[in-house]
Amino acid sequence: MRILSRYVLFGALLCTLLVSCGTKQAVPTPTGTPDPCAPANIVAEVKKVNDLQRQFDDASQLASVTPFAQLPGVVPSMQDVRRQAQDQTVPPCLATLKSLQLQQMNAVINTFLAFLAGGSQNPNTQALTQGIAQSRNLHGLYNQELARLIGATFLPPTAAPAAATNTPGGPTSTPGPIPSNTAAGAASATSKGPGPATIRTHPNASGGTLAMLDAGKSISAVGKTADGLWIEVADPYGNTGWVTVSEITLANGDALPVVTPAP
Repeated sequence: MRILSRYVLFGALLCTLLVSCGTKQAVPTPTGTPDPCAPANIVAEVKKVNDLQRQFDDASQLASVTPFAQLPGVVPSMQDVRRQAQDQTVPPCLATLKSLQLQQMNAVINTFLAFLAGGSQNPNTQALTQGIAQSRNLHGLYNQELARLIGATFLPPTAAPAAATNTPGGPTSTPGPIPSNTAAGAASATSKGPGPATIRTHPNASGGTLAMLDAGKSISAVGKTADGLWIEVADPYGNTGWVTVSEITLANGDALPVVTPAP
């Protein structure tokens, strides 16, 4: 009995050392998975989508200068990129961007196929015209959503791209890389507020309006007029416009080159 008591005592002590003899609920271990939609991560997530968009745009631009007889060999490369885009998993905050991307890709591919269906002697020019307009519109919506996601200002192109001579691949605009709105140490223009600053086509009050820069928002500054009263700004895609210095706070602008505006 004395030996048995020792075993009982040892068992009780062991249970105590192991926290308890009862059932203990496991405490979930945090996974530490970062939120892809958080401001610190969303640019990297958007870049994954836009890398495929740029591949597609490159392929469609190549097709725009491809002879009619060789077009059937070019279309599959665009279809391959579209399949990659379809299979790409994106977080919920990028669902609209992906939807616009796929709509734009489908518009371009379908336009090519309809155009080719008419044959070299009688190409479907009506489908070409309609497809160009649709793909341009969708690409513009895609660019606007992309800019919204990364907190940048998107300026629509001031001039329409050159039309393709015989194919629908050329009219879509190509977004550039996805940098931060303004790089550290680079010249930038920040809207003073309280209302938005007007970005214009030319450095004068009668210049057409390209975009509105909300109060507190910044955009890259790339040049200035000789009198220093107007600053040339550029969005992440290389589109440029002009904003008066009275509406912005200019940072790191001492070395901005003097730019002669286009007539």
